[in-house]
Amino acid sequence: MSPNARLSHRAKGGTQEDLRRHNLGTLLCHLHEDGPLSRAELTTRMGLNRSTIAALVSELVTLGAVREERPAGTQPGAGRPSLRVSLRPEHVQVLAADIGITRLVLVGNKAASADDRRLFAELAPDLPLIGCLEASTEAVTADRTGKTLYSLDAGLAASVAAIASELDRRAST
Repeated sequence: MSPNARLSHRAKGGTQEDLRRHNLGTLLCHLHEDGPLSRAELTTRMGLNRSTIAALVSELVTLGAVREERPAGTQPGAGRPSLRVSLRPEHVQVLAADIGITRLVLVGNKAASADDRRLFAELAPDLPLIGCLEASTEAVTADRTGKTLYSLDAGLAASVAAIASELDRRAST
């Protein structure tokens, strides 16, 4: 599901803080799904102005969730290249959860065995465990390199799609 497709059920009403959180999440989703992007690309994709994107990126840099870097191959003195914003997977681990006003669900990440899946359920006995993403070399590589997992492991991509469908189904009920 694209980050923009989430807008319909996540950004209705709410406070400025809700909108800021939504925009931070959407920006992170774009980076997770598409890899490093420039601020200009984020501005276009999200439909926000440059100063808003700059503030969101700055906050995420401060939190250690993203970094900004000169594009590979640019040379000093060649004008002012647009910095690329990318995830910092060494600092951010994803445990997918859909936090609603009255509900919380859990998705296990990198489950290597049935014991791991049982552990997820035991650690959060009051939360419904709606799925687990299996551990794989591709998942670890994606985390370490900031690449999108969907392009590296078709099986995990199918698991993510099934979990996203279940989250959407629960959100609409």
